[in-house]
Amino acid sequence: MKDKAALIAKIAKNEEERLLLSLIADRADHAENRNVLTTTPFLSEHEQAIAVMLLKSALVRNYVLLGGIPEAERKVIAFLPDYYGESDIDGTLAGLSCVRVEKSRFDREKVLSHRDFLGSLLGLGIKRELTGDIVVTETGADIVVKEEIVRFLTESVCKVGSLTVTCAEIPLSDCAEKKQEYEEISDTLASLRLDAGVAAGFRVRREAAADAIRCGKVEVNGMTVEKPDAEFHEGDRISLRGGGKLVVSGVGGLSKKGRIRVTFHKFK
Repeated sequence: MKDKAALIAKIAKNEEERLLLSLIADRADHAENRNVLTTTPFLSEHEQAIAVMLLKSALVRNYVLLGGIPEAERKVIAFLPDYYGESDIDGTLAGLSCVRVEKSRFDREKVLSHRDFLGSLLGLGIKRELTGDIVVTETGADIVVKEEIVRFLTESVCKVGSLTVTCAEIPLSDCAEKKQEYEEISDTLASLRLDAGVAAGFRVRREAAADAIRCGKVEVNGMTVEKPDAEFHEGDRISLRGGGKLVVSGVGGLSKKGRIRVTFHKFK
């Protein structure tokens, strides 16, 4: 990757991001120099966004983002050798797997949350970068992971919260479908300014929305935006630190007063 130090310095806002982008650049170089399939750790939406910014700036093209399941939020970047195209690669080939954690049949009515499962993994010393999405089900959860930790998980995870569980690897294709519940919010706005969208979608005062944006608490499609007057668009994913996430599901049509009709899906 040419000029990677300069590109990283331009994109990274702190030491943590600099280290991450250096790792991304090294993986891209390894794949190109050795012509082998190379993957990154699992990345958050923000990490994906800055990684893609780096790769586009460096004109790196032969890569794909994979989360193992449809609608995955956490994904790896797979850098492809020249004998692979994007359509040739899937999660399994990229070294992703799925571990199914199941409650005892006597505990099926007891509820475990996403936080419970994540806490159990972190409690075992498993780094977050090795785990993808956790899909909570009625019987437990399906967890997308790097295949290198499957054996450790299946041998080590025996309790989640206060409940005894069993743990086994399943084919990635059998992983439970991710279903995100959301609340639909509709409003009319004078403009598509970000502060107006945050105020309407998260139901906060306009001034509070503008302050949150200026303080770096709002991300659009994984990137921090600090200008209240920045525009948002249909399809954008907006997150407010401490307030959750939403998608701009519809923009269009004017009210009788000439205001823009906007619909949000706010995830529960």
